[in-house]
Amino acid sequence: MASSLKLSLVLLTWVMTFLPATRAVIKQELHLYFDAEGNDCSNNNYIYFSKNNADISAYRQLLPLVKSYCATGLWWAYNNKNYQNIIVGLGDEGETEKVCKNFTFNSPPPKSLRHWVSSDLTEKALSLYSKTRYEGKEIIVPGDANALTNIKTPVSSITSTGPSNWTLFEGRNLNGESFCFQKPVGSQYPPSMGVVFSWYYDVQSQLNLTKIGSVIRSCDSEEIRQYKEQRNLL
Repeated sequence: MASSLKLSLVLLTWVMTFLPATRAVIKQELHLYFDAEGNDCSNNNYIYFSKNNADISAYRQLLPLVKSYCATGLWWAYNNKNYQNIIVGLGDEGETEKVCKNFTFNSPPPKSLRHWVSSDLTEKALSLYSKTRYEGKEIIVPGDANALTNIKTPVSSITSTGPSNWTLFEGRNLNGESFCFQKPVGSQYPPSMGVVFSWYYDVQSQLNLTKIGSVIRSCDSEEIRQYKEQRNLL
């Protein structure tokens, strides 16, 4: 009996040793409060968001009453539905902890709201927007996808989360003119958490790319060549 228990413990230890480490998840959240609490947004009188919302007109009578917020991650409010005409950002792109501030919306209140890129701050994801300044339709290349090789919709601005580099190509199948979209470095980004926001608000003027037809999570030319070879994209 004792030998069987000992063997079971040894096997369990071996299995746990080789299991992949669980990645900590940091969820983007936004609380809009009706009281000016400064840095103490602990009351229960609030509007809560954890997902993108293309139409928040249901809150149009409540939003003018907002006096403070607490945000994890970074959220953008838009003047129109469907993420058109960006007006203000809520939160901090370099913080993993909740940020609380006194705040009021200008009139008229926003009509749509979304967080940057993935709902999980640590996910190595990329967002492609159909308009400049992170407006319009959004395509997300998630953390479990290494590349997107056939982008058919226009891309005018981009953002990313997580500690990854990306190469953007004008052509499909990772061909044509390209740009290495590198993660920024600096003390304002907490490297231990792997939380990084990167962005270009105008692809054409800032990156000198006329369009984006494909992307891959790498700036290593040999890695990209091998990826293309394995998928017959050469």
